Amino acid sequence: MPPGTVADLCVAVLACDEAPRIAAALTSVAWAGERLVLDSGSRDATPDIARGLGARVVARAFTDYADQRNAALAEAGRPWVLFLDADETVTPALAAEIARALRDPGGAAGFEIPRRYFLGARWLRHGGLYPDHQLRLMRRDRARWFGAVHERARVDGPVGRLAEPLEHRTYADRADLLRKVRRYAPLEGRERAARGESSLALLLRVPWRFVQVLLLRAGWRDGADGWAHAWALTRYAWLVFRAAAGARRGTGAAG
Repeated sequence: MPPGTVADLCVAVLACDEAPRIAAALTSVAWAGERLVLDSGSRDATPDIARGLGARVVARAFTDYADQRNAALAEAGRPWVLFLDADETVTPALAAEIARALRDPGGAAGFEIPRRYFLGARWLRHGGLYPDHQLRLMRRDRARWFGAVHERARVDGPVGRLAEPLEHRTYADRADLLRKVRRYAPLEGRERAARGESSLALLLRVPWRFVQVLLLRAGWRDGADGWAHAWALTRYAWLVFRAAAGARRGTGAAG
């Protein structure tokens, strides 16, 4: 069963044009003391839906993902913050576990939470996608996010680990998976170029990614969807390489 109100918790959601999904995310955390949506210029009904469900909406132009999350930390009005993506939901079992953890955090400054990925209606169990522990629950005053894309949180203090997973419905279908590959790869490519990463190392990641996901992490066990996921991540690695090469030439090309 979901807990009663967890007064010490703010759930923060970064959003832009998430009208089809934002309601499910916010409804799954209706028990939180505060729900904050940091909206980066939605042109659809995302802000109206969020306000209608009782969330506080703050408008902020998008800079990069770490900046947005750090801005949400600064806006949060509770001592603990749970970062939830608009395509994620918290199950009743996870809600109850979070409530227990915050009643007695035992000195922890943050908690990692596993995630279950879905491709359409299918849970992808292999290919390195599960349990995929993410540091998402953290003390507001002891946390900071780093990285323009595929950002990561760090906390000042011990990190605990919860058992119940977030449910991540990030890909509506295989076409959606490929759209997101094309969206995020240029961002990572430019970031890696700025860090001075070797072109050869990025190129070698392309075949390695396919072997790693499909074979070493047993992605093949998810059948055709596992193959699609392995191919998409291989394509992602190639586009990262192309984007980094373009950034070094000053063209910004992603390929």
